[in-house]
Amino acid sequence: MGIPVISVPEMIRRWPECDIILSINSAKLENILKEHGISYWKNDSLQNSYFMRQDVMDVIDEKLLDRYHYDMDAKYGLFSEKYNDRFREAYFSEENRVLVEAFIENNDEKVREIFNRVYAPSELLYDEYFENRPGLRLIKNIITEYSISQQRREFLEICDIACGHGELLKRLKEDGFRVRGVEGAPARVEEVRQSGIECVCANVEHVPLPDGSLDVIICTECLEHVKDPVAVLKEVNRLLIRGGMVFVTTPYGSFCDCDTHLRHFYENNLCALFLQNGFEIENVLRIPYLNNSVNDNLFVAAIKK
Repeated sequence: MGIPVISVPEMIRRWPECDIILSINSAKLENILKEHGISYWKNDSLQNSYFMRQDVMDVIDEKLLDRYHYDMDAKYGLFSEKYNDRFREAYFSEENRVLVEAFIENNDEKVREIFNRVYAPSELLYDEYFENRPGLRLIKNIITEYSISQQRREFLEICDIACGHGELLKRLKEDGFRVRGVEGAPARVEEVRQSGIECVCANVEHVPLPDGSLDVIICTECLEHVKDPVAVLKEVNRLLIRGGMVFVTTPYGSFCDCDTHLRHFYENNLCALFLQNGFEIENVLRIPYLNNSVNDNLFVAAIKK
């Protein structure tokens, strides 16, 4: 494949002309590098991660924002498709099968039991950190650009539904935006509130906010978990002003799969969901879910007609 393979002694000889990034956990190799006084990076952790270096993240963010503005290939490649919502039929795990069947059978007690167990812990997981999620940073950069062009940062009403720990909301608040959150896990709601951010505990299919009260809605890694994505999009439409924007991310197909994913999305069926519920597609892209992954996430920006 044209990728040179070199020995450990050769790698040691070449350092520091190039960065060393360990993609495997090897205590033996790490000890060898330490014995020679050689610094190295990892790509699968929060500490000493090459992909969480600020200069590396800056390059990732610059390229993604550039793609958002100029890469229209996926948008113009969309074909007419009626959105047909259906639960997955091939399961990630036994618990995933139980959860899907509980949704189909309207077994709310079993659904709550599984979701409460999975999302009760208050600690952030590796994939929840703002610094590790290019999609969150892309949304923040787009909103920042929009607010500058419209000269109305302090007046924008922004809401993150299924906001989790509020990682994106906290950064937007630091930059002077008016933000609020909606989250179904009580412990996470309280955490967001402790950051000085208004947050309501509610189901994203029934958000207790007035019609047309929001300029921007954020909905990341959510639609693959809900019973009725159509109901969520109808609720987003209700909440937004005319011309308001919504940003959505989901796993691309079966990438980044887990126990609580109920369905898979691709460009056409996700965009069909928007088009059939009163939105125009601003752009759709495949992007990295994590700094060190490659186009395993689906990003859509849409405008309410």
